[in-house]
Amino acid sequence: KTDDWHFRLYFSEKAKTVIANLFIQNGINQKNEFIVGFAPGGSTENRWWPAECFAKLAEHLAEKYKARIFLLGVGKDEKPINEILRLVKPEIRCVNLLNQPLDEFKAFVAHTDLVVGNDSGPMVTADAFDVANIVLVGPTNPCEYHRLPGPLNRVVVAGDRIMASISLQNVITEVDSVLGVLQKSSSIDKM
Repeated sequence: KTDDWHFRLYFSEKAKTVIANLFIQNGINQKNEFIVGFAPGGSTENRWWPAECFAKLAEHLAEKYKARIFLLGVGKDEKPINEILRLVKPEIRCVNLLNQPLDEFKAFVAHTDLVVGNDSGPMVTADAFDVANIVLVGPTNPCEYHRLPGPLNRVVVAGDRIMASISLQNVITEVDSVLGVLQKSSSIDKM
């Protein structure tokens, strides 16, 4: 028996190899580069933080931390992903992983340093793999499905339950705080 109550997920060796090859194809040294996943979609549009905010956050992460940004989602998440790709500065390269097979998606999330996204499945996946994360919550209950906020996992809640009211600056503050903890605990200076 264990006191560890938290949800766990697994992935295959094949998926792990696919993700290692994905990093190689994109010129990423996983040990030395900061890898961030964005989950900009969700079950309904009222649960989506604006794409322009994700685009600005991508620019902040790339410019300040030299982060490599990956966009995660399935199906109708194509809409916010395409909008982010349209809005982000051309020099900020974002990799689109829309409709990635589930096993590969889990392997990818497990190999990221941070996931930022709306209250949706990818955030639960980040929790399951103990990946640092920032969950953006509007019309849903912030206590459902996620760990309590801590040094490496934060929940940013729209007080009025409207996602657009979550300020970019508030999210940047939370991200910078989590990254400060990651930098201190990392033996490799990724950032």
